[in-house]
Amino acid sequence: MGSCCSCCDASHALKFSKPSRVPPDPELFPRYFQNKQGLWLRFAEWEPPREVPAVRAVLFLVSGVAEHTARYDPVALTFAREGYHVFCMDNQGAGGSEGKRLYVEHFYDFVDDFLLFKKIILSRYPGYAVLPHFILGHSMGGLIAAHVAFRDPGAWAAVVLSGPALELDPKLTTPLLRRIAPIVSKHFPKLAVRSLDIDLISGNRPVVELAKQDPFRFSVPLTARYGAEMMRAIDDVWKNMERSTFPLLIVHGSKDLLCAVGGSRRFMELAVSTDKRLIEYEGLMHEVLTEVTWRKVLSDIQGFLDGHCLSR
Repeated sequence: MGSCCSCCDASHALKFSKPSRVPPDPELFPRYFQNKQGLWLRFAEWEPPREVPAVRAVLFLVSGVAEHTARYDPVALTFAREGYHVFCMDNQGAGGSEGKRLYVEHFYDFVDDFLLFKKIILSRYPGYAVLPHFILGHSMGGLIAAHVAFRDPGAWAAVVLSGPALELDPKLTTPLLRRIAPIVSKHFPKLAVRSLDIDLISGNRPVVELAKQDPFRFSVPLTARYGAEMMRAIDDVWKNMERSTFPLLIVHGSKDLLCAVGGSRRFMELAVSTDKRLIEYEGLMHEVLTEVTWRKVLSDIQGFLDGHCLSR
């Protein structure tokens, strides 16, 4: 699909970004790679500590709207201590990655970026090709992870979705809004439409307070294109459920006001896989990975992944 205007082309109006750009030198810029649009995307990795005898699996984390890799330190370090080599990238337009903040031309650019990221990681660690590969996506990252898994269901030993964006607040996605969203997205793609309420991310107050003053967690409003593309991607999920053959775990807070738990229930009901489980945590909000009981949530996830390490 071509650009609708000169202000929303593949370069995202960045001075240096273009497909013909020279990729980052891996020695000078070891934590960056270049995507198909010429954007440099930043990533992080957490290796198991030296006392761990061997890497047992590879875990890819997929972050949500406006997030960045440092927010996943507790998750990544927990799994690294258990022998998982963990990788996570900042999505384009977020964190340390290039791209206009909270703007994307097409949702599937996120999916393409992630698949390229995985390919690059496995090229750097060729021995990991024989290890189990897991993906854990949170919020919009859960939506990205679902579409990544749909592309190649057999590539994943298991898929974990945390508070996935599979159903948005109906007050925000009224029938009228759904009708006009594609029109606004086409003609005014970078129009600021709505900011996220950070108070709704977690019931753990220190988490909320840190997020509010986090210089890498941008508080700029979502753009019209971003919102419309998310809605389209959610609709596309239900068209691809026949590809949901992978082992699946979904963890979701019962008081999530950002991504309704109903979407997770529907996904679980329609998933083709017979190896699937939904855990709803009573009283928890959107970020079950950062709630006061986050250790219990990670323990549940680890138990699921450990079981699928042994089954391969």
